[in-house]
Amino acid sequence: MPTARGLSLFPIRFISSTRMNLCAAFLDPAFERRLHEIGVAFRINEDPANFHDYRNCDVVLAVRDLTESDYFAKPASKLVNAWHGAVLALLGPEPAYQAMRKTPLDYIEIRSPEGAIRQIIHLKENPELYRRMAENARVRARQFTIDRIAAQWHEVLAGPVAEGFSTWSEQSVLSKSLVRPLRFAAQAAQQIREKRKYMYQRDHGFRPISGRFT
Repeated sequence: MPTARGLSLFPIRFISSTRMNLCAAFLDPAFERRLHEIGVAFRINEDPANFHDYRNCDVVLAVRDLTESDYFAKPASKLVNAWHGAVLALLGPEPAYQAMRKTPLDYIEIRSPEGAIRQIIHLKENPELYRRMAENARVRARQFTIDRIAAQWHEVLAGPVAEGFSTWSEQSVLSKSLVRPLRFAAQAAQQIREKRKYMYQRDHGFRPISGRFT
């Protein structure tokens, strides 16, 4: 029987996560014991330099107990990194993940340790589904290569940014000397207000995963 990851009868042996921001329910020893009972080792990645590298695991787990406002400030980095590692992802219900989801093969959404256990058992009992999701991850990763991202940045910089600079360059020297400092001051003040607002909303509000208010 093939033993390559994703091709054996029970492909899932290692599930990985980071301690930072992981919902506390998943750090309960009972969750790790339950994983052990079904033949899965739970690895907490403590190395910040390699938080993005999921190649040495079978499934990545990322569920954050964020406030509703904070959900909209988080990028989909963990999902993209999982695709690049060709591993399956068990993720919380965050808008950034949901916006990138094209098919059920992209990732599995969960909200609790119990939900994670159910999904892992389902995957272990369905190795063909595991294989299809791993292959889909490889396909989706091609959309996020260095060359593709560099091309997108070039499109933005050569388009709207260049056009904006051209418009600014055509302004008179007097206009620049008067308007620019005022605009900068207004934007700096707005940035401070927005940062304070974000910091408050990050720490205060309803948290859908745990169902509590902070």
